[in-house]
Amino acid sequence: MRLLAEKMVELKYVDSISYESVRQVLKNELKPDQRVGWLIPPGQSAEFVCQMEAVLDVYQRRYDPEHPLLCLDESPKQLISEVRSPLTTAHGTTLVDYEYYREGSVTCIWSVSRWPVVAMLSFAIHTRLDWAAVVIEVLNTYYPTATKITLVQDNLSRLIRSVPCTNYRHLRARALVEKLDIVFTPNTAVG
Repeated sequence: MRLLAEKMVELKYVDSISYESVRQVLKNELKPDQRVGWLIPPGQSAEFVCQMEAVLDVYQRRYDPEHPLLCLDESPKQLISEVRSPLTTAHGTTLVDYEYYREGSVTCIWSVSRWPVVAMLSFAIHTRLDWAAVVIEVLNTYYPTATKITLVQDNLSRLIRSVPCTNYRHLRARALVEKLDIVFTPNTAVG
């Protein structure tokens, strides 16, 4: 800490600085223990480039109420509960015990659209039927009059076109499926 403080003064970043201030900057602002990672596509992958260009082309389209854009993604989450109730100190700081009970898991399915602004969150056990139910709910609720809907999603949650037919009457399901123009993100972009 001393060396960093001295170097900051030497480089004239500051006139003076305490070791504690340097420690706080390192801890709170620089966060050396965290790093940003990027998923780099495989070398010379024409398939990756082609699929990513298709996704980027979709994102460049102008808004069309008859052909809206919808993005769906999922995120598995672990459900936990506290072993002991949190305590609050005299200074107002909440102390939470590191022990917890595992209460299972759930998949959060997110749907986001530019216009109308749709941000929907569903919780489900991760099955194709759960995924299809979310897609059908979004289509029926927010886009009942759209002629075509571009759905951008990853390959891990691939909506199989036959899935809605297992839950709904065939003709109704077929009409919903025909509204979808599905664009998948490249496999290596998922993560």
